[in-house]
Amino acid sequence: MVESSTAKAAEMAARLDGEHRWAVTGTPISRGLEDLQGLMLFLRAAPWGSAKWWRAAVQGPAEAGDPAAQQRLVELLSPSAGGLLWRSSKRDVAAELGLPPQHKHRTPLELSAVERHFYNLQHQQCKASAYGVLSGLALDPGRDDKESRRALTVREEKKLLGPLLRLRQACCHPQVGSGGIRSLADAGGLKNPMTMGEILEVLVAKAKVEAEESMRALMLALNGIAACMILEGDPARAVSTYREALATAEEHSAELQADSLQRLHAIHNLGLLLEEGVSGAPRTLRDSELRKQEAEIRSK
Repeated sequence: MVESSTAKAAEMAARLDGEHRWAVTGTPISRGLEDLQGLMLFLRAAPWGSAKWWRAAVQGPAEAGDPAAQQRLVELLSPSAGGLLWRSSKRDVAAELGLPPQHKHRTPLELSAVERHFYNLQHQQCKASAYGVLSGLALDPGRDDKESRRALTVREEKKLLGPLLRLRQACCHPQVGSGGIRSLADAGGLKNPMTMGEILEVLVAKAKVEAEESMRALMLALNGIAACMILEGDPARAVSTYREALATAEEHSAELQADSLQRLHAIHNLGLLLEEGVSGAPRTLRDSELRKQEAEIRSK
């Protein structure tokens, strides 16, 4: 109730008079170290009840991995160091709880071809996220030094647990979780679970969109390179590059739709260069069709 120092309940509790303040909590830290600051405010444990002091002296440095700040946090909470927290572990109250013994059963999961493909896609994204959070030194399996053995900071843990959750959800069903796929017809979700055939259809459609985006990026680069070659006074190489861009669109025309404006750009500029006459650029049988192709694109 008092974890958030800005909540109305916390403000009300902080106004209560008391000589020996105490609080009971099952999970003192659920969102982050800021939860402890609300407890410090209620306990009037100055200066840690101040959000400014807490962030500057404890939370910020501790989450950044500062050993001194982490030790300060331990001393602030550990009873043996005169801290404010008393923690009863399950071992201390096991006789009172009467819980049955815990058993573990491991069942190997066999994914179908479609599920395996989706899981591999999620795994690639998870791997990319890990490399974005941690340095290459920490992820190198062949290294055995301080960087590779260090503990993760709180900030790093938060950034890594999200992708790992998506991997676990992918083992249940490709639609589970925020990273799951959605139906082509509607929002999908577990209320309308798709068959593996429908999931494959969504994956193919998504792959097609990504492939068309990649082809647009490639044609943009080729058209830009050709323009630079013209500015550098090398029209023969510009002709070759424009033809490469058009050949790329033609090669994949059965599966992918090229951007019409990019094709128009390449066709128009290639036609201008050939009409001006470029030495070192041999003509092809398709050169006579360039103006016709340009007119067809403009008429659409």
